[in-house]
Amino acid sequence: MALPALTHLLLLSALALPVASLITTTLKSKFQFGSPGFLTLSKDTTVGGAKYNLFISSPNSSGSKVGVVKDVGAQLRDNADSITPNEINNAVVWPNVVNAIPRKC
Repeated sequence: MALPALTHLLLLSALALPVASLITTTLKSKFQFGSPGFLTLSKDTTVGGAKYNLFISSPNSSGSKVGVVKDVGAQLRDNADSITPNEINNAVVWPNVVNAIPRKC
């Protein structure tokens, strides 16, 4: 089976380990968010109990953006087929974006 393009983010219920293991992976959902480059799962304890938010960054030379899926565990459990990241920033300038280097006078 061919892997989909990087424009799709795949969420897996478990990680496959490089050694013999009883853990298997299961595709729970997929959704689009540009070309995802970095993922961060962040624990949020501000609202009674521990919840995890998934932050997605999509570095691109023409409009980098950052999105969040709040309480990603509940969304995977309750409505995995309708997960939509909320875009929280679309003006991120990455440190490795190529810009013209000014000449000294």
